[in-house]
Amino acid sequence: MILSDIPLDEILDRVRQVVREEIATTPKQGVTTSDDNKLITQAELCEYLDVSKQTIIKWQKKKAIPFYEIGSAVRYRLSDVLKSIEKK
Repeated sequence: MILSDIPLDEILDRVRQVVREEIATTPKQGVTTSDDNKLITQAELCEYLDVSKQTIIKWQKKKAIPFYEIGSAVRYRLSDVLKSIEKK
């Protein structure tokens, strides 16, 4: 399955489902819901949402999720990303 062939709506529905399941269960080691105001890396966001790096990049390009560019680094505030996903 190639993610670029999947409509953004379907991907966002899956992410919403994953987020709801994640909140309902014990958070993964690493990024937790209590860390949601902390800036996190792309790898941490990928792990938390269980999506690929390419998916995150595609969402950035479509401005579907907020992100911060700090020099050459890109960071995400988990609470902002989750709010953005829920709105979509």
